[in-house]
Amino acid sequence: MVDGGHKPNRSLFNAVLRSDPRDGYDTDGATVIELMSQTGVPTNLTTYKLALHACRNSEAVQQADRILASMAAAGVAANRRTFASVLWACRYSRDWRRAIDVFRDMEANHLAFNTVTSFVDACGRAGDLPHIVRWLQRLPSLGLAPSPRMWDIAVSTAHRVGDTAAADALWREAGGAAYFGMYKVLVPPEEGTSRGWTVLVDHPAQQPHTTSTALDLSACSAQVGMIHAALRAEVSRLRMQPVPSVLYVYYMQTFAPGEHAIAASEAAAVMEDVGLHISSVPGTPGLFKASLASHSSMQ
Repeated sequence: MVDGGHKPNRSLFNAVLRSDPRDGYDTDGATVIELMSQTGVPTNLTTYKLALHACRNSEAVQQADRILASMAAAGVAANRRTFASVLWACRYSRDWRRAIDVFRDMEANHLAFNTVTSFVDACGRAGDLPHIVRWLQRLPSLGLAPSPRMWDIAVSTAHRVGDTAAADALWREAGGAAYFGMYKVLVPPEEGTSRGWTVLVDHPAQQPHTTSTALDLSACSAQVGMIHAALRAEVSRLRMQPVPSVLYVYYMQTFAPGEHAIAASEAAAVMEDVGLHISSVPGTPGLFKASLASHSSMQ
């Protein structure tokens, strides 16, 4: 359009920046900003925000830095949302060193809870567990408490880098399965009916360790580290219980197959890997009855 001598207005450029990469458009926000400058179309803070949000590929950080330079040249001051968008660019590029630099710039005037979450997420993508732990420990001094999402990232990162002890310690520090609302009410079948057990996935159990409770791993279908940590904690608890002790575990894949969710068979394999003997509960897909393999062999 520009090559043909036509001059698009800012609304059209903004529409280009809003394009979804899932539709097959890989928009380079920095290039769009530079094209606007070349054609004399004025930019504003909204345009820069959209351009930063469009930085979603492996070169996202380089694109974001070009946009920040354009903002500085135009006299547009960066704000909290701007820095948060740059942190997301670091996430896409897996550039944790740049994320740390950006976060330090933010601390003085633009620190907010959601930006801390973005920083922790960027560190998680880079496998930088020490920085994650450092910020989890620092948040209380700022009057903030780590969110479930932050603990999720921390446990998952520890698992991914192979630090099982750290994953288990972080799981305990967060508050375990009860903190994440993973214990759900389990309703037995009515007498005389052919229906199986029912897991009330929207009803967290008030008393976690009873026969009317199931450990629901479904919400962790894309976080295998959380599943490992949750099951290891349950194994440790079962070892302290009299023989035989039973745990009900529920797992239904809640993500589409293309979203890196693990299948039910993989979840069952994890249960066996941590030392559980499992059997499917008839009539209730996704529900397993589990006990310690060592206890099962004694029966």
